[in-house]
Amino acid sequence: VTAIIAILLDKYGLYNDGNYDYRTGFLYLSLINNFSVSLSLYCLALFYMATEERLKPFSPFYKFLTVKAILFFSFWQSCLF
Repeated sequence: VTAIIAILLDKYGLYNDGNYDYRTGFLYLSLINNFSVSLSLYCLALFYMATEERLKPFSPFYKFLTVKAILFFSFWQSCLF
């Protein structure tokens, strides 16, 4: 949804990628994406805690950690660059 909004804002000149000015849509879409990624990481942690005992024979911790790292670093990489 935020990608479609970014495309529409860019079409009308209201999206300036990398500019965190409050008059551009980039700041607001970054905040929405940040909230979305934070919520997904929180839900993933809750899922892991709820299923930790059942999945113990499969040792899911490193798989869980990998998914968390991909979500975390892919978002912050886009903000950094």
